[in-house]
Amino acid sequence: TCESDRALVCQNIAILMRASGAAPDDASDETALEHFDQLARHELPSAFATCMGRISLSYKHVVVFCLFWQGTTFLDVDLASLELGRPLKEVFLAGVGWCFWTTVCLPLAFVGMEYLAASFLRWTGFPGLVWLTCSFILLVSIPCFVVNKFIWVTSEMAVTSNLALVVLLVSFGIGGAGVYLAFSCLRLPVLQGPTEHRRGQ
Repeated sequence: TCESDRALVCQNIAILMRASGAAPDDASDETALEHFDQLARHELPSAFATCMGRISLSYKHVVVFCLFWQGTTFLDVDLASLELGRPLKEVFLAGVGWCFWTTVCLPLAFVGMEYLAASFLRWTGFPGLVWLTCSFILLVSIPCFVVNKFIWVTSEMAVTSNLALVVLLVSFGIGGAGVYLAFSCLRLPVLQGPTEHRRGQ
């Protein structure tokens, strides 16, 4: 389609909304399109969730993106510091930290933002803005900041403490497995209940 088709498409949508009873018979095209917008916001999320789950990207795709995005920093800064005499253990710990960040924190942020943004599409205007802002701060930004702080504090402690090293590696394993499991569960198609199924018919 092209921009010149917009008017025809909008007109046909308005006609469909009035003919199906989703908008009043005497509603203007603008009002019918508003009803269509609300209908799409209410029905499409559950329709997509039924066929492809609640998130669109798989864990491996997000991790590959994050590795290319953040991994270059590790190669350019930390790995290159070996030539300047930086201890191998410090470089190893930096690598563990970057792996933790790219396989746990960033994927968690991605899945959190996508899930939260799609959960309340029926909210528009100021309520939607408040929801996105507050949920992003409370459920994405703060947890990622806490985990990031834990990574780097534990990494610094692990330079001289084997216990801190064990804690860091175990946390990395548990965190990675947990985020992978979260992606796997959210990628599962959501089965409709009897009420939703009848409404879809």
